[in-house]
Amino acid sequence: MSALREACKLSTMTRAEVERSMMRTYQLPATANSSKLAAVADVLPWWQRGLVHIQHLQVRRLRAGELTLGWLGGPVAKGLPSYLSARQWKSVVNQANAALEGWRAAAVVGVRDLIRGLDIDGDLRVVLYRINLRQGWWCERLILDAKSGVEAEPEALRLCRELIGRWLWTHPFPNLSRVRTMAMDGPIATVEVATSAHADYWVRVSTLAPGCPVRIPLHGYDYFATAPDWFAISAKSL
Repeated sequence: MSALREACKLSTMTRAEVERSMMRTYQLPATANSSKLAAVADVLPWWQRGLVHIQHLQVRRLRAGELTLGWLGGPVAKGLPSYLSARQWKSVVNQANAALEGWRAAAVVGVRDLIRGLDIDGDLRVVLYRINLRQGWWCERLILDAKSGVEAEPEALRLCRELIGRWLWTHPFPNLSRVRTMAMDGPIATVEVATSAHADYWVRVSTLAPGCPVRIPLHGYDYFATAPDWFAISAKSL
């Protein structure tokens, strides 16, 4: 019973932790000329294509038993298509990873409910809860306790694979080809406070043309101006 309580405790977050993990976005009016807006909009279809490409690679890693998602290194990173720059690919990877992490967080809750409904031994149920919390649904081997070296039994891992398969049937991976937002990180979308009356902010955005970014003027409003400092500006598709 104590192990079950510990497993349940690990799956909870305090309100403060949830709020710190959130980012609120605002759509600000832009007054750039049509050619600048078109240069940014031209990135979107290639960005969507990149998201699908990265998602395919990361899902393949998950199904191979990987527990963590991160930057694709080595030959995989070098083999990324050239339609986006290396800095743009980094943002695409981060966005795809965030979408998959959201799916995995929802899967933990969904699989936990499936485990709760199983007619199985209590000890096996606890092991399934622990595998689920580690998101080790596709692992062939999984260490449950690093100090003692206790591993999950093959039967428990097999059952978890069945459960995630059931969850995946009704809750598929997100369709990133339909994403209309480009979550651009600082290296490719730098926000500056304007020093003139022409705009409140300037966003320097990388485009498909190497070495030819565009600067987009943005205009704030009262509600945005009074938002807490940790709220962030998001570069959205135009």
